[in-house]
Amino acid sequence: MPICSQCSQQKARDAYTKAQLHKTGATRRCKQCVEAEGSQEEFSASARQSEIIARQQEEAVRINEMERQKRSRQDVAERTDLYERASLHQPPPTPTPLSGTLRAEVQKRIRAAVASIQERGIPPDVGLDGFGTQQLAARLWQVSNNERMIWLTIPLLMGLVYGERKINDKFHFMRGEDPNTLLMWVCQYKFLGAQYGYCGGDDIVALVLAAAADVSLRISNGCNALFFAVKYTSAKCVEMLLDAGVKVDDRDFLGQTIWKNALERPTRTL
Repeated sequence: MPICSQCSQQKARDAYTKAQLHKTGATRRCKQCVEAEGSQEEFSASARQSEIIARQQEEAVRINEMERQKRSRQDVAERTDLYERASLHQPPPTPTPLSGTLRAEVQKRIRAAVASIQERGIPPDVGLDGFGTQQLAARLWQVSNNERMIWLTIPLLMGLVYGERKINDKFHFMRGEDPNTLLMWVCQYKFLGAQYGYCGGDDIVALVLAAAADVSLRISNGCNALFFAVKYTSAKCVEMLLDAGVKVDDRDFLGQTIWKNALERPTRTL
């Protein structure tokens, strides 16, 4: 009886097809082995097809999720813009003065910040020319003595004290919001003033820049500090950022440049 080259068993002639019987012993295979191989090939092809379909489905889910997140960010941006437009036309609230241990802690940090500022040198042409220790301390206290802004005051003073070690840290006001750098926050002084009574200005921006703030940093939506400055500061502040090397061609997650933000808050000086 012929021997199957695959299963190495002797089998009757009717266990082979005529084509297999005409082959040599080294390549002759019985019907059972041939059919088993065909089934395996069909299974492999089916498995590959299933894998391809699964990958296509995963890719579709990923793309849908990306589109959903993009729409969500667009909705948040639109709602935020409406909120900001309304708030900028409201009279600023009266700051809530600090008290107790928090007041003492802030005053202690102000003294350390003044020493660091004087060591670095006072930025010119931002209203601080000729300021001594008392004047600098008074100005920082004016900005810091607001309980609503303590979330910004402490990082501001720490950044002014420690310079590049702390000045570029990112932090957020409320959980879930995109954290901004200190420079980005102080470049929103008009909005923060209208909403929370913050009284920082170009002088505070200049102090942050002098403390080695990195103008090239961007947040997750692609914005750098200039995106905020063109909406919420002055022409002087924008000029300081440009002198510091900020990029004007960065784009946000929607592909928009700073020009869209600038047109949302058009002023003659800008």
